[in-house]
This record gives sequence, C-alpha cells and structure tokens, in this order.
Amino acid sequence: LGMMGKVQNAFGRFIAEHPVILEILNVVDQNLYPDLVPRFDRDWTLMVLANAAVALVLACFMFRRREVPYGAD
Repeated sequence: LGMMGKVQNAFGRFIAEHPVILEILNVVDQNLYPDLVPRFDRDWTLMVLANAAVALVLACFMFRRREVPYGAD
C-alpha cells in the first residue's frame, strides 16, 4: 500500500491523505508476524496466545458445517 500512495489515482490519493492506514497495517503485521525476541517475556507470550486463540475461533467458525449431510454417513 505504500507504493499505491505514490500512484496518481483515487486510491493512491486516499492512501496519501490518510497515512494512519499504513500505520495500522504495520501494527497488524507486527502482531501477526512478530520479530524474534531475545527472551520470552509475558507480553510476547500473551500476544502469541491471543493470536492462536483468534485463529482457533476463526477456524471453528469457518469449518462449523459438516461436509457430509446428516444421514449420508
């Protein structure tokens, strides 16, 4: 998206006028793919566990329906 901010179209102008969008995406990227920490501290461990919990809930929500209808198995 940083490169899109340099393009002279409507989307590029919107990104250039709202740099907070890039900052939010950087925070989300750092949360999903954190840098390797030199030691395991409480905050890093809680962030990883929270990401795992969100991923598990989303997976359960996505795959809540059975692939085989009832009675067919």
